[in-house]
Amino acid sequence: MLIGIVFVCIPFLGSLKPPANAGELLPHVDVREMKVDTYTIFTHTVDDWMGISYLIIRNAPDDFDVYLLPNRNGKFVMPDLSWYRLGGLCSEFGPDLINGKTSKDSLIRCQDVDLEEWQVKEWSWTRHGKKLGRWTADMIPIKYKKIGKHIVLERE
Repeated sequence: MLIGIVFVCIPFLGSLKPPANAGELLPHVDVREMKVDTYTIFTHTVDDWMGISYLIIRNAPDDFDVYLLPNRNGKFVMPDLSWYRLGGLCSEFGPDLINGKTSKDSLIRCQDVDLEEWQVKEWSWTRHGKKLGRWTADMIPIKYKKIGKHIVLERE
């Protein structure tokens, strides 16, 4: 009976290993052209209702802040309490720039000029993704690994 249990467990234990191509499907972003204190938005997937983009800020040669940015129809989805509840759409999103660069005091926000006062307050975050509004959530940080000229984004 004990030998039978061992043979039954072998396929189960083998299935616990990650597949050989586990990291190949994760988004790879070429960051060699990004300068320190700049940002980019990388759009990974788009579907009928909501897609996924990432805000990537380069702090140092090997240090990045990466945040999840849902999108819809070419615009960024602003949160209503959480990032998966549609609070509104934003055409221009990113950190404030001074002379084309971000700073440690830059705010990350919707840059649209036609926002209501409450939207300006609610759709703003610190450089490190902490909410400044009362009702919105913090930005969702995404883990990454720097591999050569790319960063490989992990799933949230």
